Amino acid sequence: MLHWIANNWLDPSRIAGSFHAEPNLSVIDACARERADYALKEAGKILDQGVEPDRMLSLVQNVLEIDRRFGVSIIARPPALLIDQIRTAQRRLRLAEPDQYYYPWSDLHLTVLSVRFNCSVQEMNSIAATVKGAMPELLTGLAAPNLVSPAIFADRHTVSLQFDQADNHLLKLRERLSHRLNRAGIKSEFHFSRPVAHVSIARYTRPLATDPVNWLRAVTTAQLPESVTWKVSKLYVTWGASLYGMRASNKQSEPFELSAENGWALKRRLI
Repeated sequence: MLHWIANNWLDPSRIAGSFHAEPNLSVIDACARERADYALKEAGKILDQGVEPDRMLSLVQNVLEIDRRFGVSIIARPPALLIDQIRTAQRRLRLAEPDQYYYPWSDLHLTVLSVRFNCSVQEMNSIAATVKGAMPELLTGLAAPNLVSPAIFADRHTVSLQFDQADNHLLKLRERLSHRLNRAGIKSEFHFSRPVAHVSIARYTRPLATDPVNWLRAVTTAQLPESVTWKVSKLYVTWGASLYGMRASNKQSEPFELSAENGWALKRRLI
């Protein structure tokens, strides 16, 4: 569904009519409708207002230590094949906007759960140590989500790769991780009320150099093949100045990998 919207979002009448007119889209859940509305609304904002550059990111690119917004997250890293597809999409976007910020392949990530954000260094280190030690128990019996139908969308702040779910495991994973952390005495900042999965691939550090319509067309032509899928079977705990996910300003745990025989199991190796 998301992939189809992304290829037609410059034609709002086509999207609106297709909720009831297209045979293969006859059963559309509320989440898909919401994301379609969001995509159209954000495209309209870009056309009317342009984009909103991230001033902090412009500073952080030169001096990492400026960003003092410390936090702890549980994330997934895209597999190599998906990274290659994202880098191809980024190259296409650069043709229209070469001077924006494009995430290096090593920084690409999907936030599964934001455990704590904007805390002190001491609190961050304490929480990170606790979460790392608890991960094998936290992940026991939880299934690996399957993400499908990738689609690239732009809003006024970021360009992101979004996915549909082949199952409901990502939302369940987030809910159960949050619940289990709360029981362990760590109140997570869980804020995913719907099964959204996205990887930020670009941010704006300056106004658009090209016409907004041309930019939205560039986003439409940068789409990944619809056949691309991602089984999220490996998670990491990260801590540091975490908003942009820069590896240079974050520490990362060893991977916690899903084992078909034993459920979630820790794969102990350094990365």
